[in-house]
Parts: sequence; structure tokens; C-alpha cells
Amino acid sequence: MLLSTRKPKAPADFQSAIGVEGWKSHDAIITTILGQLAARIDGDDASAKKFLANAEGKLDEKAYPCRAVMYLRGDLDEAALLKLATDDDTPTEALWYLGFDLLLRGKKDQALEYFKWAKEKVAQTSTPYWLSMAELERLAGC
Repeated sequence: MLLSTRKPKAPADFQSAIGVEGWKSHDAIITTILGQLAARIDGDDASAKKFLANAEGKLDEKAYPCRAVMYLRGDLDEAALLKLATDDDTPTEALWYLGFDLLLRGKKDQALEYFKWAKEKVAQTSTPYWLSMAELERLAGC
């Protein structure tokens, strides 16, 4: 996955994917989140903000991952995001989004707790599981 490889072209690839799939696809929400995170990894705050700004009003706001977009925009805090995670899959997603955001804000210890939780509790076929595993491995080498 592009995000876990830390390749510099990842934000552009995520932006291209939105152009191909369109804003109404479920993948557009995930692509927006991952593109924003990839831009932050690259230190490109302007592109990170652009991912979120371009998505405003175009995504299915009832879909849970859109709540993560709202969190990343600053419209929801951590407690509100977790409170909205009410079915079997959304707590997993919420914790991964929070973990990655915390990591990018320099809160490595808090992020590690979320990634470790995902390693132990999340289905091994899920994207949050594999992204968490990649981050745990990367952080172990630091």
C-alpha cells in the first residue's frame, strides 16, 4: 500500500484515484483520508489541507469513514470520533485513524497503543490491520 511505503508520489496517486473513481464512491472517502495522511508524511501541509477541502460537501457524510475526514479537518475531536464508532468495524477504523494522526503529530507512544490494539484485535484481512503492522515494524526500526 502506498501509505505504508512512504513513497513521495503517494499523495499524487491518491489524488489520481479520486479522479478516476469519482467522489460518490465509498473508496473516495478512504482515498481522501489516506491522501491527506500521505501528504502530511511528505511534509506538504498545503496538499493535506487541499485533500480535505476538496472533499467537503462531496462525500457521503452518513458513511462512518467520512467522520474521520471531519476529525482530520478539526470538526470532531477524538472523543466524538470514538463515540460515533458504533458497529463492529468502525471502532477499528477510528483507532487506526487516530493512531496515525497522533503519530504524525509527534505523539508516538499514544499512536503505538492504537497500532498494538489493531494488531491484537483486528481481522488480519483488514486494511487497518496491515497498515498498523507496517507502522509497528517501521517504528521498531527507528
